[in-house]
Amino acid sequence: MSINQLLAKITKNWPVKAICFVLAAMIYFFHQISLLDVKTFSVPLEVRAEGNMIPVSGLEQVKYIRVKVRTKRDQIASIMEKDLTAFIDVSSQTKEGIYDFPVYVDLDEKIVQLDLEPLEIYNQPDNVKIQIQKKTTKAVPLYASVLGKPAHGYKALSAELEPSFVTLCGPASMLDSINKMPVGAVSVEGAEKHFKNCKSCKYKFIYFNSWRKKFY
Repeated sequence: MSINQLLAKITKNWPVKAICFVLAAMIYFFHQISLLDVKTFSVPLEVRAEGNMIPVSGLEQVKYIRVKVRTKRDQIASIMEKDLTAFIDVSSQTKEGIYDFPVYVDLDEKIVQLDLEPLEIYNQPDNVKIQIQKKTTKAVPLYASVLGKPAHGYKALSAELEPSFVTLCGPASMLDSINKMPVGAVSVEGAEKHFKNCKSCKYKFIYFNSWRKKFY
């Protein structure tokens, strides 16, 4: 069979053949779609701030990210909320201001190693507008309230704390108004001598901003 004859045979009734090809492709596509399932998670938004900047505002309304995961039905059960991490990274910024930061979603390594195919991940919102300021530190004294009445004939003078100071870390606009930090209350009810209450003296460092506090 010559090349011309072969081409003539291939192109014979080509509109019908083209329609059949498109229909077959559509059937295959919809069949593959029918094998997929979707799971939706509400994932806490984390902030990575390894540089000199720290968030000030904008995160109060975006505490969680809606994440949709799409994969085969027999695979989707292996993905749980704890396997997803949603975060923004402000580490690269060196100037104060308001910026739109993209939201990234990471998968736990054990899910990555499963090599799921296909695997589609969507998140909403996909970016967050926040204000950042330069990170600073400030040492302030600690104080504790004294509650209750000591034994008859005794008087509560003061509560001495150890350590007596704590270091705050955060934007200057927030730290400027903080001159001391409360650590709770000490009860002297019925006390007749000096005593220690270590529960009020555990804080050494506080990472302080408008959306999160960490105590160490």
